[in-house]
Amino acid sequence: MTVKGFCKLCLDEKELQRSHLIPKSVYKKSRSGDPNKPHPTVLSRRSSRQSSYQVMDYVFCSHCEQHLAREGEDYAMRLLHAPGSFPFLEQLTKSGPGMGTGAFRYYTGEMTPGINREKLGYFATSVFWRAGIHTWHQDDNKEISINFTPDERESLRQYMLGNVSFPKNAGLMTFVCSDAASQQIFWMPGENQKTSERVFLLGIRGITFFFSIGDRMPERFAKYCMMNSPGRWITIRDCSKPNTIWTLG
Repeated sequence: MTVKGFCKLCLDEKELQRSHLIPKSVYKKSRSGDPNKPHPTVLSRRSSRQSSYQVMDYVFCSHCEQHLAREGEDYAMRLLHAPGSFPFLEQLTKSGPGMGTGAFRYYTGEMTPGINREKLGYFATSVFWRAGIHTWHQDDNKEISINFTPDERESLRQYMLGNVSFPKNAGLMTFVCSDAASQQIFWMPGENQKTSERVFLLGIRGITFFFSIGDRMPERFAKYCMMNSPGRWITIRDCSKPNTIWTLG
C-alpha cells in the first residue's frame, strides 16, 4: 500500500513509510521462548499483556526513517537486553563500580567514554518526540500521545534534523535496570500521572528514560541529565523497587 503525505520530520510531501513508534527490533527481542505464548509482553498504564500487535502508522518518508535509524536507533538497539546478554549493563559494570552506595550506582561521561551518549540520547528523545507529533494507537485503539507545545515540538524537530544541539531547556535522565523483570518488558512513552511534575517516561528492555522540557522541568533533570549536565550521568538501579515516579499512572 502506497500512502502519500507530509513527512513529520522533513515536512515535505512524499511517499510515507509504515513507521514504528517503538523500533521493530524491540518486538523481536521481546518474543517469549514459550511456543504457546510467544508474543512480547507489553506494559500499559494499568496492566501487562502479551500481544503481537506493533504500534505503527504512516508518519515518515524513507529518507527520514533512515536518518532516525542512523543517528541513534541502530546504536541504541545494540545496547538493549536480549536473551543471554545485556550489553549496556555489561559495559557500565566493566568500567568500574561507579559512584554511590546501595540501590543506585552513578556513572559519569568520564567514567564511561565507550558509551555514545549523543546517539543514545538522540534515540530516546526521538521516541518521545514521535509521540508528541502524531497520535498513535494501540491494538485496543487507545491513543498514545504526548502534549508538547508547538515551540517544543519544533525545537525537538530541529534537533532531530541535526540543525541544533539537544535543547538547553530539556533534560533526559537514563537508568539501566539491574532487575530481571525490567529487562524483559517495554512500554510506550507517556506522561507520569502520579505527580504534578511534567515528566515523560519510556522503558525499553532494561533501560528507563525520563524526559522533561520547558519551564516546569524539575531541578534534578538539570543536575543528572545525560545530555546537558556536567557529569552526563547514567545510573544503574533496581527498577522494580516501588516508587511513584516509576509508573505511568
